[in-house]
Amino acid sequence: MQTILRLVPGILGALAGFVVLKLIAWTSSVSFQVIVFLGAYLAVHLSVDTALRRYGRENE
Repeated sequence: MQTILRLVPGILGALAGFVVLKLIAWTSSVSFQVIVFLGAYLAVHLSVDTALRRYGRENE
């Protein structure tokens, strides 16, 4: 279970980045798409990781 919880932030971050990438697919600038993907990935990954760390501390 601990291994699965360790993978959750990365998986959710990648999923959010993919969704955002599909939403901006109309742009022709690849560099813009990469920057937006990485921004969405990092934002979701860091927020989910922080939330899981807080949840783990509160339940101990």
